[in-house]
Amino acid sequence: MTLATLSIIENLNEEQIEIVNRIRGPLLVAAGPGSGKTLAIIRRVAMLIQQGVPAQSIIAVTFTNRAAKEMKERLSVLMGDTSEKVFVGTLHLLGLRIIQENTTKRFLIYNRSEQIGLLMSLLQISKTKAMDLVDQISYTKNLNIGPSGQLREPFERYQAAMMEQRALDFDDLILKPLELLDNPDLLQKYRDNIHHIIVDEYQDINTAQYRLLRLLAGNNATVCAVGDPDQAIYAFRGADVENFLNFGKDFVGAAEVTLSLNYRCSGSIVRASDGVIIHNTRRIKKEVKAVKGDGPMIVIASVPDEGAEGEFIAREIDARLGGLRHNSLLHTGNQKEYPGPPFCFSDFAVIFRTNNQAEAIEEKLAAFGIPCRVLGGGSAENRREVTCNMVSLLKQVFTSEEMRDQLFAIRTSDLLDILTKNGRCNIDQITNTTNHIRLIFGDAWEEMTAGDMVNELNLFADQDGFDPRAEAVNLMTLHMAKGLEFRSIFISGVEDGLIPYGAGNGSVDIEEERRLFYVGMTRAKEELFLIYKRTGLVYGKKTKRSPSPFLSHIPEACVERITISDRPRKSRSKEQMKLF
Repeated sequence: MTLATLSIIENLNEEQIEIVNRIRGPLLVAAGPGSGKTLAIIRRVAMLIQQGVPAQSIIAVTFTNRAAKEMKERLSVLMGDTSEKVFVGTLHLLGLRIIQENTTKRFLIYNRSEQIGLLMSLLQISKTKAMDLVDQISYTKNLNIGPSGQLREPFERYQAAMMEQRALDFDDLILKPLELLDNPDLLQKYRDNIHHIIVDEYQDINTAQYRLLRLLAGNNATVCAVGDPDQAIYAFRGADVENFLNFGKDFVGAAEVTLSLNYRCSGSIVRASDGVIIHNTRRIKKEVKAVKGDGPMIVIASVPDEGAEGEFIAREIDARLGGLRHNSLLHTGNQKEYPGPPFCFSDFAVIFRTNNQAEAIEEKLAAFGIPCRVLGGGSAENRREVTCNMVSLLKQVFTSEEMRDQLFAIRTSDLLDILTKNGRCNIDQITNTTNHIRLIFGDAWEEMTAGDMVNELNLFADQDGFDPRAEAVNLMTLHMAKGLEFRSIFISGVEDGLIPYGAGNGSVDIEEERRLFYVGMTRAKEELFLIYKRTGLVYGKKTKRSPSPFLSHIPEACVERITISDRPRKSRSKEQMKLF
């Protein structure tokens, strides 16, 4: 074994070393939460290059742009400039590259807001109906099937309008390459140049993405699929966990490796989450083992209502930060000592099933002087603002007929200079846009055309907006939490009807709901709080709530139970007496 090879496998466990070394033949990697899969993927790429595989013939597909950025940075540290030749990015970015390499027409990628606006204008419908229609169109495209029934006419009108405006939506970045690769010569060209494909989060690919990967792989490329069927949570987008479970049928002779060591979570969290997920049947059985010690027990808290839930969360965070409020500072003698380094705001996340649960929690955190942010804001909002500002500014300078061609003819830096000198443009808006562009793209923005920049911006998803350095408590849905981790996690609303969502509805996929809860639980590194309300607002009325049935799966040996009492009601007579 050479010195270079030894350095590539340094500090890896036996399972990771097998992934790195098994570079011939298809490979399926079942990677439990926090099991070091990204490290194994990076070292596998390094091993391929060290063994003589051309870097430009390796494709590493990630689920988010944020994951791709992290992988690129770590590959660069390990391999230097050679790593730049490896394609690392999302499948949508790969699709965009295929389109750009094989078409001369320039197009703009429409984001969700632009799709909704187009449908509202085209069909004269409300925003709510347009949002629902966008979701239906997207789902149909993800399944790679033609529209049927009542969807057919609006779908066809939408597609015609998009073609007229020389625009593609997010899902077209997969469908258009499929269309282009119908050309046998073009397909063979890509197959000849692609030797290895590594796909992260393979359990979450949809039908259209699956077909694109199979087309590119052909019979010659070595495919390594990495993921966890226990974390498959995107069926509503057309993802099918069966793609992962059937990998051995699709790629005959595939080897299987399981990454079973969890480096992220405490032992208590691993045992608690395992107690939940083992009740699913559509999975690959694996025994996940915690590398860390047991840590504190899982807290299951019963609270009276939304206000009490938010206050419970705020008090627990406040206690770990040393007491932020004046009242907290008066009782420092009762404070508990917490192991490990001091807590900071970004160590905490509050996770919930639906976005409308955030408001009551935000109010209580604000009352305690605790800064917070809802994921989907922050940097993601900056990107939306940049895109909207850019288009708004351009409309003041160019006609609609000129604008698209100008977007792809002028570099972003030159365009901003043109806009600054134009008397009709708002200088503050231009300055704000410029600062945001520099923040997102760094020095690369100066060489990009404005059209390419707008398209790159529209490839970003809300998860890509997460900045771990921002000093604020993080609020997000269970779906948004995928791929993130925090020292302390609070899962709000662990109640029947929310987790699992829509319990009692025959169309609910209980196994997917259980997987979603499992994802939320395994975001926690040290502490996990599961909170359920005894009463909650349903359509504006207070209704009795029941704890989620998933809670009964958690071993009692892992659990500390807390009950927050109802607030005592004041009698009318006493309230009246206070007036005198």
